[in-house]
Amino acid sequence: MDPPGGMTLENRFHHIHGAIVVALSGGPDSAAIASLAKSADVGFRCIHVDHGLPASPMMRHAAEQIAVALDVGIEVAEVDPAASTETALRAARYEALLTHSDEDERIVTGHTSDDQAETVLMNLLRGAGPRGLAGIPARRGQIVRPFLDVSAAELRAIAVERGLPFVDDPENLSLDHLRNRVRAELLPLLQRDYQPEIRSTLTRTARNMADLADMLESVVSQVPLERSRFGIRAPLGRLAAADQIVRRQVYRKMLTTLRPPTPPSEDEVIRVEATFSGAGASEFTATDVRSFIDGPWLVIGIEGQGQMVDTPAIELIHGATWGDFRFRYERSASEPVRLSRWRYITDERRLWVRSVRPDDVIAMKAGSKSVVDAVRERQFSPAAHPIVTDEDDRVAWVPGVRHAWTPSAEKPSAETGYLVIVVDQDSPWAPFEP
Repeated sequence: MDPPGGMTLENRFHHIHGAIVVALSGGPDSAAIASLAKSADVGFRCIHVDHGLPASPMMRHAAEQIAVALDVGIEVAEVDPAASTETALRAARYEALLTHSDEDERIVTGHTSDDQAETVLMNLLRGAGPRGLAGIPARRGQIVRPFLDVSAAELRAIAVERGLPFVDDPENLSLDHLRNRVRAELLPLLQRDYQPEIRSTLTRTARNMADLADMLESVVSQVPLERSRFGIRAPLGRLAAADQIVRRQVYRKMLTTLRPPTPPSEDEVIRVEATFSGAGASEFTATDVRSFIDGPWLVIGIEGQGQMVDTPAIELIHGATWGDFRFRYERSASEPVRLSRWRYITDERRLWVRSVRPDDVIAMKAGSKSVVDAVRERQFSPAAHPIVTDEDDRVAWVPGVRHAWTPSAEKPSAETGYLVIVVDQDSPWAPFEP
């Protein structure tokens, strides 16, 4: 049962950098892996995720009994997934594992070559791209999967040989789940009638596609992305300069970021490309997410969101939050209060943050300008945009648009004309790197 190259299954744990947590489901795969970790004589603990399903008490009891048999600590994380779908259960499981572990811990899961073959085949049916056909990654963040080249039968044999009290999850037999149908029906059909080595063929495909995906991603990373809680966006100019194959990989990256870990289908990628090509917004089934053009950006997200909400005026003393903007003072040793790289104001002045009003004007070097016009020039919504005013309600700053003009920036004081400006802006959009 030892893998090629002389490395035993136990030795794989010695190549994991960080404290080890075994995700112990109570099934044979994770039971065997916990036992191998024990044999490897590495310090570890277990986490069991209780999904609250009909079979969960049985799985929880098995996991606890396995931990007792191995004399290892176990923590139970109870979750309430949004739905009983495969995607919802998986998302809830990973969230629970990460929530109940520390950043320096590495969470070892029981994924096998069988899981890899099923995933590649499912993604192939969905029309996924290279990253989807690369299957399950050996590592993603804190999650490590050191047994992706080991079959489920091998791990079950270890669990049986060592007398571990595992049980089989009845959820794995339900044909309501696509993965179970692929496992019970499609893979056996392909193995019997088309390719006896279908599982090893699919896992080999995963390794080859992972290499291709890594190469493509090194190119794709040159297209800068920005992320907010409403979606993700890419600059149209950089997309236009890229080859179509690179653009499509950017779309896949954007879509996967919005709903990990599911790779997008080819149809979804084509819809985003159509939006880029000028066909208008594209909708995605059973979701509020759309692809659309917003100024110089291609956005995949919730259209019409991300704007500031109207709130009462907030006094800016040590800091304030207004919608997605955060304001704060930055004190300097040489100046009383430093509010930005360009402007200064003494701390004798009081500043406020509020929404735009129709009659607001902002001081300029030659006269003044309507704040509503200034905001519209930048394609922002005036009614939902914050401004900063002084205690006399004079506009000092329109975040993302312009500052008020000050005639004596070299030697600022409370008497040298109009103040200036404020602080630090956090746009709802921020540079994104996965």
